[in-house]
Amino acid sequence: MCYSCQFHGTASELAAHLEHCQYEAMKNYIHQTEGRFNELVQALKQKDQEINFLQAMLGQLSIKVESLEKTVEGMHFRAQSCA
Repeated sequence: MCYSCQFHGTASELAAHLEHCQYEAMKNYIHQTEGRFNELVQALKQKDQEINFLQAMLGQLSIKVESLEKTVEGMHFRAQSCA
């Protein structure tokens, strides 16, 4: 994003304008805030990627757990049948 003062005038009017320009007083704050905002957007994107990765891993682990449960149940059933 680009923020700037909308002043239009001559070079001689510029010096007087800068003394009272609200943008000029806030320029550094706006740039710092914009930088921090961009950092937070990047961090959020990274967290979303991490969440997607972890959800995929959880899905794979759930499938493995279900498979192991079925195997153990089958072994338990066979063990009871033999007894």
